[in-house]
Amino acid sequence: MRTTCYLQSMGLRLLALAILLAATAFGQGRCRDGYVTPGCPLTRELATAPIKPVFAPTGWKTVALDHITFLTPDYRKEAAFYIALIGWTAAAVYLLVRRPAPGAVSRAVAALIAGVSLVDAALIASAGASAPALLALAGFAATVLLQRYIAGT
Repeated sequence: MRTTCYLQSMGLRLLALAILLAATAFGQGRCRDGYVTPGCPLTRELATAPIKPVFAPTGWKTVALDHITFLTPDYRKEAAFYIALIGWTAAAVYLLVRRPAPGAVSRAVAALIAGVSLVDAALIASAGASAPALLALAGFAATVLLQRYIAGT
């Protein structure tokens, strides 16, 4: 019984954390309102210019990639969103693997289904569409809440 109460409170905390941090997705797509604005100080030519090669051609064939670097307008918002997304997914996978209480699998499946809406919200927000991203975020919250009444498994 105690484990069930702990998992329910953990689920509510994760839901609150995911909703709060998912709002950080709206830091993406800052140039959607136009160029040379407070949100996007770049000119159109600079923002859409082709990327110049960093090195001269060597003739070598790339067989591995060590790392990738992204520049964002606000890295804290981007990092917070992806930490929330990874945390949400990790909690669901934990429920699947450890099965700490009866019903853990159905809760994990419900969390993963809701996570799809969270990913959708991030992708839509990165395209610069705030209103549809808010709808996807609302779909995330609705999925989490309605899974208590309508099982996803």
